[in-house]
Amino acid sequence: RIKRLSKAMGNYPDQDYTVTDDKQLLDDEIGQLITGFQELCNRLDKTQQDLDQTMQQAFYSEKMASLGQLTAGIAHEINNPLGGLLNCVKTMQEEPENLELHNRYVPLLDKGLKRIEHIMRQLLNFGRKANLTFSKVDIDEIIRECFELLEYRLKKITLNLDLNLSESYCIDVEALRQIIINTGLNAIQAMPEGGSLTVSTKQTYARIVITITDTGTGIEPEIMHKIFDPFFTTKEVGEGTGLGLAVTYSLLQQMGGSIEVESEPGKGTVFTIMLPASPKPAEAARGRISEAEGEH
Repeated sequence: RIKRLSKAMGNYPDQDYTVTDDKQLLDDEIGQLITGFQELCNRLDKTQQDLDQTMQQAFYSEKMASLGQLTAGIAHEINNPLGGLLNCVKTMQEEPENLELHNRYVPLLDKGLKRIEHIMRQLLNFGRKANLTFSKVDIDEIIRECFELLEYRLKKITLNLDLNLSESYCIDVEALRQIIINTGLNAIQAMPEGGSLTVSTKQTYARIVITITDTGTGIEPEIMHKIFDPFFTTKEVGEGTGLGLAVTYSLLQQMGGSIEVESEPGKGTVFTIMLPASPKPAEAARGRISEAEGEH
């Protein structure tokens, strides 16, 4: 009986921790230990369920608090290209026979519509909870692919890849691609006159650590707390929606990860992305980092 209890205690919480015992023996000291252990496990399970529910409610409340910002941002971001589109259409209606004018305005209409489509796609990504699909992949290879896609933006920038993950991990590939591209683009846009971009990876205990370092303009201390807010941007009109980092932050929360920023104005910025180092899909889906590493 002691061995069965010891095995059940070792199994908790990942495996079956039920201890079968003769009901007639439950009143002795060992029986009371078994009953107490089962009751303790049940309370712990209930506490974990309550904690999970509280975290979900807190995340929902945070999303709702951003609703006002989103509404104002949508109006501003869409009204800019929409105003230009309406002017083009009005002018074309006034001169229906002017083919030269039409040929000049049609590309502008196309550009404006694509801009609105891009804004709406980012809004959808921010607003909905991602249906994450975990699979075992080479994260270093995914990062290489992302920066190959961004190669056209790197003409004045020296890219250094220091990728050191020696095994594959379970992660949502599309979410990871979006996180890397969003963060990479932010770093590239901070270096309009060129500079150096360094991307490194490593595993530290139960975490995958991805570091993206640029030598760009840096972030002023007074706006640092706003950079993950939806629609917050310091870029010129038309260069960004201010949703990239907000989407990145949201995706990382859903994946059980986090992101930290260090920056010095005039010298550059370091984004540190942390994700659970999960070797199995089931562990990745839980999105929890081992308690052995503690709070970061």
